Amino acid sequence: MTDANLLMMLAGVFAFGALVFVLISVAKYRVVLLDKEKFQAEFLRLENGLDRLDSNTYRLSVIDADKLLDEALKEMHVKGETLGERLKMARGKFSNINAVWAAHRLRNQIVHERGTKVTYDQAKRALAAFRRALQDLGAI
Repeated sequence: MTDANLLMMLAGVFAFGALVFVLISVAKYRVVLLDKEKFQAEFLRLENGLDRLDSNTYRLSVIDADKLLDEALKEMHVKGETLGERLKMARGKFSNINAVWAAHRLRNQIVHERGTKVTYDQAKRALAAFRRALQDLGAI
């Protein structure tokens, strides 16, 4: 094998390795475009369903908004078994992660602590936090 052939073969191997490296790097940071129309329509339904005169809607709106955020993170392929784990993995994506955590904790209280009362103002704050989080993700 001549030096020129050897050099060409080494250049080919190097180019192939570089291409594989670039493809792996790009795949790690793939951009997922969420269906904004779907998320906007669903979040608007939640906001419109919150009725100041019906306290049953307070709890349901928080639970459903939490589920919607979880769905967005799953569609973005954020790793984690639970929403809490996914929030930890995606914390840098949120402009106010503390508000998101507060809203998620309220959801957990509603679901896990029997008799948890939710006020209209608490539900509104939680929905505002979930809205901001969904906006931060580009879902709405």
